[in-house]
Amino acid sequence: MEYLNTLFTLEGKTAVVIGGTGELCGAMAEGLAGAGAQVILVGRNAEKADARIKKIKEMGETPVFIECDVSSKESLLAYDPTHLVKDAAKPLPTLIDQGEADSFLQEQLQP
Repeated sequence: MEYLNTLFTLEGKTAVVIGGTGELCGAMAEGLAGAGAQVILVGRNAEKADARIKKIKEMGETPVFIECDVSSKESLLAYDPTHLVKDAAKPLPTLIDQGEADSFLQEQLQP
């Protein structure tokens, strides 16, 4: 098993999970954290985020939550996505998008 952990580790990486407070993307966020990534959850519901953050912290990771309605272009535009990179402790290679955010977010987050 150690071989697989080494082969697929996300240690030293950061993942932004849009919709990370929901069931599907939240499970993905937990999986990414379990593989060693720092996870940035983006969602509308701080209460749902609290439960997900607690689970990820139990894995030994330090997640970040950003409250943002990704179904609203205005909400996305109001948030400076470069702030995500400044908040992240590790480099940003992974963006999980539940399908509602515009592609400009991905473009702006690339180094």
